[in-house]
This record gives sequence, C-alpha cells and structure tokens, in this order.
Amino acid sequence: MHKENKNKAIQIINKLKEYYNLKNDVDFAEYLGIPSTTLSSWKSRDSIDYDLVYSKCVGIDANWILTGAGNMLISTRENSQNSLLKMEDNIKNKYILQLENENRRLLVDNERKQELINLFINGDITTSKRKKLTKRMVI
Repeated sequence: MHKENKNKAIQIINKLKEYYNLKNDVDFAEYLGIPSTTLSSWKSRDSIDYDLVYSKCVGIDANWILTGAGNMLISTRENSQNSLLKMEDNIKNKYILQLENENRRLLVDNERKQELINLFINGDITTSKRKKLTKRMVI
C-alpha cells in the first residue's frame, strides 16, 4: 500500500475536524453523535462509517468522503438543496421529539388522574394525597 493511501481515514477525519473548527477527536465524535472510542476504532482500522459521516457533514462531497480525493465541498446548488433537506429533517425530528415528550407527560398525567379518581371512589382521599397527585397535573 502506498504511504499516501495509508491512513486515509485519519486524513479525512482531520480535514473534517479542521473544516468544522473542532479541536479534537472527542469534539468530532460528539458532532457525529458517536462515542470517541468508535472514532478511535475508525482511525486504527483506517475505516469510516461513510453513511454516518455523509449524513452529519452537510455540504461535504460524498465522493471526497469515500476517496479523500477531489473537492471536499459539494457544489453550491447541491449544497443548498442538501442543507434545506437536512434542515427539514432536523425540524421534523425536533417536532417528533416534542410530541413524544408531550405524550409521555400526558400518560403520567392520566395515571395521576386515575389514581385520584380511585382515591375519591374509595373515600381514601386526604389533602396531602390530593396535593401530591395534582402537582404539575393539567386539570
């Protein structure tokens, strides 16, 4: 193997860190959403999760990620289209997360209301129990 082809993964990782102004591997791993040990493993195996890097690194040419050759950045038109698509995905994902959180909160709220109803039915309601159950409850 030629020396310039060796450690292609390290070269790509270092250029991406530089492009995104990330100081170290830990920051880059955090940016990608992976453990730093995974990034270390990529470097030692001279391999990258190409799909993950492409999905997280907006504006970076897929061919460059695969080969390390050519232009790192994709053309402006492609970059704009990809950025918009990724922005839409991010907005959708944030909205889904908000809905999931709200759903969990409502489920807990429902459980508290049911418990309160059962206490009233059984005649076992005290002020302290009522306050505990109605705390942060939407009534």
